[in-house]
Amino acid sequence: MFKNLFSGFRPKFESISKIGSTSDIEVYLPRLMHPSGHGFLAIKFNEQEDFIQLSGSPEGIQIDFPLITPRQKELENTIRAACNSLSLQLTDSKGSDGARFLDINLDGEANQLAIIVQKFLSQAFSVSSTSKLFFDGQLIAA
Repeated sequence: MFKNLFSGFRPKFESISKIGSTSDIEVYLPRLMHPSGHGFLAIKFNEQEDFIQLSGSPEGIQIDFPLITPRQKELENTIRAACNSLSLQLTDSKGSDGARFLDINLDGEANQLAIIVQKFLSQAFSVSSTSKLFFDGQLIAA
């Protein structure tokens, strides 16, 4: 009976566009990792000059860093060094248009992954707990 009652349930998504800090990553990751698996989140920082993109599933998240602009290409070695320092596996990939991306796939619980994302932002981009972050995305409604 309950299976039939909830079988047509579609989760509600909401667009977010908010200013926050690294502590907000802990709020957004569980919503990104919802079983619907269709959310995304961009985190912008350094006066919105730099950003990372995140997508999620119940098992974990993927961090994407595009290598399109000259600024992004300049940061490639810094990102590689941060991943090496944090023992994160980095994968080179290409978009359908041939654009290069650096991908980091992380499995685990949302609270553990939030800490890893915070450490990655700190090492790769010098983002601190007091840095202003801009969150844009489509997440499961709170």
